Amino acid sequence: MNDLRNASRWLAALLLAQMVVGPLANFALLEDAFHGPGGFLASAAAHAASFATAVLLLLALALADAAMAVVLWPVLRPRSERMALVLVLLGGGGIALAGLEA
Repeated sequence: MNDLRNASRWLAALLLAQMVVGPLANFALLEDAFHGPGGFLASAAAHAASFATAVLLLLALALADAAMAVVLWPVLRPRSERMALVLVLLGGGGIALAGLEA
């Protein structure tokens, strides 16, 4: 029961962090570069710091996904070890894909 309570709290905190950071990284930081005069290619270089910050935040979001899988490991493992292992592997794959995307 204690594992479930701790996992639930950590999972809720990570989900709330994603809800705050996700729109900030995807929309707020990159808005000026996409909607600037001349389009994306003309204004991207002037917003390099915004791009770098957005990339770091997106990688942090991928790490938060993997952290959710690690937090859920002690809860899911007694019920289904395969499902817990697949979730952790998907979290690791998500980090790799976020690195390629960034």
